[in-house]
Amino acid sequence: MDYTNRAKVYNIYRKADYRLTNKIIELLSLEKNSIIADIGAGTGNYSLEIRNQGYNVIAIEPSRQMIEECVDKKLVYINSPAEYIALDDNTIDGAIIINAIHHFKDIYSSLREIRRIIKSGMLLIFTFDPKICSKLWLYEYWPYSRMYLNKFYMDINELKDIVSQICETKVEEIAFDIPIDLKILFHQHFGDVQIYCLKMSGG
Repeated sequence: MDYTNRAKVYNIYRKADYRLTNKIIELLSLEKNSIIADIGAGTGNYSLEIRNQGYNVIAIEPSRQMIEECVDKKLVYINSPAEYIALDDNTIDGAIIINAIHHFKDIYSSLREIRRIIKSGMLLIFTFDPKICSKLWLYEYWPYSRMYLNKFYMDINELKDIVSQICETKVEEIAFDIPIDLKILFHQHFGDVQIYCLKMSGG
């Protein structure tokens, strides 16, 4: 995907929402100053929010254009894809992927890399379930959204099986109800749906 133009407007429609930020921190259940990797961080909006609550955040992002649009140049970035993360083994305490896993070129390699760098914490994956989106009445009226979901987003059960297989752990599915005024503009594209959090015990 060409991020040249997308990066310029990313901070407008991908703002961090405090409710999702708080949910992430709650589920990670890590001590302050723990190291958290934000995989596919984009312009770093959630990385900054989590860092500002007392955590050490490393933003992993393959697009230089996205990194250049980050509003805080002090945010620690690693310019690399999820398939190859330039960190040593057992470097981080937890990892998050916020609506980015559908951009990974190789989900198997990506998950192996993430598992490699996590000490014993959690991996949280926030993503859409295409089946739920397809039940919305407006789904039929937005053919582009329907095509996008079906092309890029994996069935949630298939994703859970892959995570469980690669990470050798049980995966917990947690529904997150999207508030109508969520700052990250999911609902403008997919309606009032749910995001699923796949909670993985590391180690």
